[in-house]
Amino acid sequence: MNVAIRAILGHELALARRTHGLVSAQTLDSLASFSDAYLLQESVRNELGARVVGWKLAAPSSGVISAPLLDMACVAADSVHSDTAVLREAVPTTSEEQNHVGR
Repeated sequence: MNVAIRAILGHELALARRTHGLVSAQTLDSLASFSDAYLLQESVRNELGARVVGWKLAAPSSGVISAPLLDMACVAADSVHSDTAVLREAVPTTSEEQNHVGR
C-alpha cells in the first residue's frame, strides 16, 4: 500500500472513530498484509493525535497480532471488579487445566 492511499484510509478511519461513523469493508480492500495493517494503524493513531497507553494482543496460529490501546479510549476508575473470576474466564485456574493447555 502506498503512502497516499494509507493517508486517505487513515483519515477515513480516524473520521469514523471521531464521529462514530462506519467504514465499508471495501475501504480496507487495499490491505494486503499485516505490515500494511500495522502502518495504517499507526497512521490512524497519528491522525487522531492519540497516545498509546497499552497494548492488546491475539495469538492465532499464524503469529501474534497486536493493537494499541489509545489514551482517548481509556477512562480513569477507582473501583475494583468484585468478581475477578469473570476476568479470568479463559485462563486455566487449576493445575489440571494448566496441564492440558497446548495439548
